[in-house]
Amino acid sequence: MVWCSEYGLSESQAHELLKALHLTGQILHFHNNDKLKDVIFLNPANITEQVVDALDLKFAKYRSFATKSLLMIESLTVSVLGGTRSSCEPSSNL
Repeated sequence: MVWCSEYGLSESQAHELLKALHLTGQILHFHNNDKLKDVIFLNPANITEQVVDALDLKFAKYRSFATKSLLMIESLTVSVLGGTRSSCEPSSNL
């Protein structure tokens, strides 16, 4: 990772940071996938919306399920990080 030295991180620390951010739902990073290991998705809610749209889930119950799932993930993220909901921007995409 080229930017590691700019921010004072070793490559190992950067990988651990990416894993932690992925586990808390802040980003999507698939380090075990050869095709995606160099890609970091910065907006997981946007990816979820695109999947919902690609699957053509027009029925309200499915959109509601996706929305509730995202809100639950955001709530868990806030709990894990010890912040408040106001410090976590809720998804406005769904």
